Amino acid sequence: MALRVLKYGGTSVESPVRILEVARQILRYREEGDEVLVVVSAMGQTTDELIHLAHRVCRTPPRRELDMLLTAGERISMSLLAMALGSLGRPAISFTGSQSGIVTDSQHADARIFSIRPFRIEDEIAKGKVVIVAGFQGVSPEKEVTTLGRGGSDTTAVALAIRFGAEECQILTDVDGVWTGDPRVVPGAHRIDAIDYDAMIALSHFGGRVLYRRAVRLARRYGLPLRIRSTLTLGPGTRVPETPAERLPFSEETCPMESDRIVAVALESPVHWLRAAQPKDASPPRVRSQGTCLLSFSERTEDGTRRWHWVLPAGASPEEWNDQESWGSGATLHLERNLALVTLVGDGAHLGAMHLFEAEATLSAAGIPTVLSQTGAHALSFLVPEEKGEDASRLLHQRFLEDV
Repeated sequence: MALRVLKYGGTSVESPVRILEVARQILRYREEGDEVLVVVSAMGQTTDELIHLAHRVCRTPPRRELDMLLTAGERISMSLLAMALGSLGRPAISFTGSQSGIVTDSQHADARIFSIRPFRIEDEIAKGKVVIVAGFQGVSPEKEVTTLGRGGSDTTAVALAIRFGAEECQILTDVDGVWTGDPRVVPGAHRIDAIDYDAMIALSHFGGRVLYRRAVRLARRYGLPLRIRSTLTLGPGTRVPETPAERLPFSEETCPMESDRIVAVALESPVHWLRAAQPKDASPPRVRSQGTCLLSFSERTEDGTRRWHWVLPAGASPEEWNDQESWGSGATLHLERNLALVTLVGDGAHLGAMHLFEAEATLSAAGIPTVLSQTGAHALSFLVPEEKGEDASRLLHQRFLEDV
C-alpha cells in the first residue's frame, strides 16, 4: 500500500463546494488502496484578509501574534475537509503543525523546519484514517506557534513526503502544471512536461507562483520528485525533476531538515569593473568578447540614461569590453582595475537584505569599503579593493561560518 502525499492550495479549498470536490478526490485515492496524507492551505484569500485585519488594529503587528492569527486560516481548511470526508463515510482527522510534530526554529513569520516527529500522524494512518495537516506552520522548541513564510504549505507537504519516504509529493492547484509563461499574459504559453530542480527554483524565485522555492530546494536536497497538477482536471501536470534524482532518506542525524545557511566564501582577485553610461534611446552595446563575466546588470536613471556594470575576471581582456565603438556615440566608459570580488555562497535560502546588511557592517567596521554589492538566489557578492580581498574573505568567513 503506497502513501500519497497531496497538497491542496487555497483555490482548491476556497469554498464548501470545492472542499467537497477535494474530499471526493481523496476518497477515490483511498478506494484504490492508497493511504493518504493531505496538506491544506487556507481557504482562498483568507491569509490576506487576516493580515489586513491585523493592520486595522495595529500598524506594526508583532510577529508572534501575527503567527497566532494567520495559522487560524489553515486550521479552518483542515477541519472542514475532515468533516467533509466524514460526511462521505471516510474517517479522517486533522492536525495542526504542532500536533503533527513539525518542529521549527524560533523565527516567527519565516521559520525553518528542524525536524518532524509525526507520532500522531503514524498512529492515525495505521488506523486507516485520512490525515489532514494544516500547512504553513509548526512549533518552536519553546512551544511557540511559528509559520514558514508565504507559500509555506508547499514546504510542509514536501517535508512530510520526505519524512515518510513517499514516492512523490503532488501539489494540486488551479493550473495544470508549470507553463512556459503566464497564459493570461502570454498567448503562446504551453505546459512544460518536466523541469529540473534548479530551473524550477529560479522560476519560483523570479515570480512563478506555482510552487514555493523553499519547497523545491528542500525536495532537491533529498531527491524527492514533485508533481504539479490541476485539482479540476487531474491531468499529467509537470514533474520535477526531468530525470529521477538520488533519494536521500531523512534521519534525525541530518537535522536540521531545512538548511538555511552560508556554506562558503569565495574570492576572485584581481577583477576588472567596467561601468558604462549610454544616453537615452541608445542601442544596446555590441560587445565582441565571449569571455566569462562574473557579474552584470544594468539600470536606467531618471533622465533616461542607461548604466551598465560588468565585473570581469583577471583572465578576461578588458579592452574587448572597453571599446567605444561597441557602445556607440555618446557613451561614457570607465574601467577600474585592482579590485577583488568576495562572494558568500548560500545553501537553502535566498541571500537577501539581512545578510547584506550584516556583511557590509562587518566589512565597514574593519575599514573595508564595498564599491558594489549584488544579491542572488545562492550568492551575495561584494566588490572591494584588491589589497583588501583576503582580509574581507577572512572577516566574512569568521562572521558567517565560525561565529555560529
